[in-house]
Amino acid sequence: REWRATQSLPHLDAQQMREKRKDSVVFDRTSEYACYDVNQALPVYVVSYRLVSSATVTDTYDRAALESTYSRMTDAQSVDWELVLRHVGPDGRPRQRHMALRKMGDLCRDDQRSMCARLPDELIHALRAQCLTLEVAEADAPVTWLALRLCWNAAYRNQAMQHRLAKQVGAATFLALLAHWNNDVVDRACGVILNLTQGSSSARADFWAAEAPTALAQLVCQSARRLLGDGPSEGEGVEPVPHALGAIANLAFAEDTRAKFLRSKQLRTFLGTVAEPLMDSWSEEVREEATRLFSCLIAEGQADKEWIEQGGAEVFQKSVSLED
Repeated sequence: REWRATQSLPHLDAQQMREKRKDSVVFDRTSEYACYDVNQALPVYVVSYRLVSSATVTDTYDRAALESTYSRMTDAQSVDWELVLRHVGPDGRPRQRHMALRKMGDLCRDDQRSMCARLPDELIHALRAQCLTLEVAEADAPVTWLALRLCWNAAYRNQAMQHRLAKQVGAATFLALLAHWNNDVVDRACGVILNLTQGSSSARADFWAAEAPTALAQLVCQSARRLLGDGPSEGEGVEPVPHALGAIANLAFAEDTRAKFLRSKQLRTFLGTVAEPLMDSWSEEVREEATRLFSCLIAEGQADKEWIEQGGAEVFQKSVSLED
């Protein structure tokens, strides 16, 4: 009794499997199975291991040494940038790259101002070439996910970094990731675009030039139907729709955006047939972002500065923090 999946289902559990009268999940793309009934597990292979002396393992694969090295980087001032660049760059090993990206993402969250002031151009260029491509995401989705996390934390309410990342990484680079099959990568890319377009007018212009509203609208359309009606089904969540709608809303808050939406038949259709119905979605997150989109369009980039400073930014210039 298989459940044939085409996408990751992070909310799925054994209880939901029983309710659907299923006992296993098969992922068509890779022919991988996940059995929720332990009685169905049939050992097919026996894996044996050979003990080797630790002296034969180089430091590049010494997890303990690697973790110890990065544990000493507690703030921006203590970062060994030469080591980070070597690990994130083309010669870095997967474990090294993961460790470096995770630590840099942590520090961009915890010591953002100092980190953003010190982030070398070489690291941003390495992110683009070694981490933020569809080819890399296909081979190693966690490295793309971690690189997006770094960008997300660096860009959070930081206009200078929003401008810098949009220019040096490129709007098209982030938009290309929307085509990836992994929903976690797509949702993270949408969140980064949302933060990049929060306060930087130049970043918004770059994303408009790359036709981001159309690409994000197409993404929302793919999931809109399951967000209407009585509620969620089949263990699926709302991702990536709230972040995608949020990014469109940020892009809509400018003087000429209403005209841009009205000139585009595709965007006009999206507003009337997808975004407007989503204001009645069963998901509170989706309702809020769909409503915010229309608020930004109506405002046409005009909002009282004092009101913005006292909380209105969450309507017209929204940014989202990461909890992990």
